[in-house]
Amino acid sequence: MERVLELISRKRDILAYYKKRLEALPGLTMNSEPDGTIIGAWMPTVVFSPDTGVSRDLLLSRFVEENIDARVFFWPLSSLGLFSVEHENTIAQDISSRALNLPSYHDISVGEIDRVTTIIRSIRDWK
Repeated sequence: MERVLELISRKRDILAYYKKRLEALPGLTMNSEPDGTIIGAWMPTVVFSPDTGVSRDLLLSRFVEENIDARVFFWPLSSLGLFSVEHENTIAQDISSRALNLPSYHDISVGEIDRVTTIIRSIRDWK
C-alpha cells in the first residue's frame, strides 16, 4: 500500500503512451475514462471493430512470433464452468474475440511499448 499511488501513476503513464501511439487508428479503441472518473489503468486493452478483421487470436499469434507476452481479454462469465452457458451473450462473446490486454508491467520501457505498437500497426498497414 505504501507504493500504490506511485504504481497507479506508472500504469496510467503506460496506458497514456499506448493511447498516444494507437488511439487514432481507425477501428481500434482502448480503455475509456469517462468524465469524473480516474481509472487505475491496470491493463491497457485494445478492442478491434469487426470490420478491421483483426482478432484476438491473430494479434496473439503475432505477439507469440515476436516473443511478446500478452493476456487475453476477459472471457464472458457465462462461458465459465461455474455458470450456466448463456448463448444469447453474443456481444460479450464477440468482444472477447476481438480484444487483447497489452503488456504493461511497471518496468516496461518506451522501446518495448513501441515494439508492441509497431506490431499492431503492421497487421493492417496502419502508419
